[in-house]
Amino acid sequence: MNQTPLATKAIWLRGAAASAIAAAINVIVAAVAAVAVNASPTFLALTPGPVAFLTIILMAAGTLVYAIINGTTTRRPDRWFAFIATAVALVSLAAPILLAIDPSQAPERLGVASLPAALSLIPLHLVPAAALILALRWRPSRRPNES
Repeated sequence: MNQTPLATKAIWLRGAAASAIAAAINVIVAAVAAVAVNASPTFLALTPGPVAFLTIILMAAGTLVYAIINGTTTRRPDRWFAFIATAVALVSLAAPILLAIDPSQAPERLGVASLPAALSLIPLHLVPAAALILALRWRPSRRPNES
């Protein structure tokens, strides 16, 4: 089944909108998680600046991947992107899971991690993937002309 590819401008506009939304959600989730798990203020992974910055940078990379897929294949680019984005999001969960298993192995620049703080990073990895998949796959529904 062929699908109508998105125009490049539409891809980047949707990617930018999804990035802004995901960054805002992630900053809120990180702030709530930091308070809920009583995270050390030195644990940079739950501070707003790094959370927003990394979310936006990685969302831009995801948008670029979608643009490449969309431009090189007409055979279900949305499905391919959803598969790749989901796989990358799942692989990215290794970092917080490994940090939860042994918080003492956190890089010094990351700050002091605790088990709950490490586990609270998991949604921060999943929100951007979901936002980007939804934003880039969405197509307005076409209603038949009512005559």
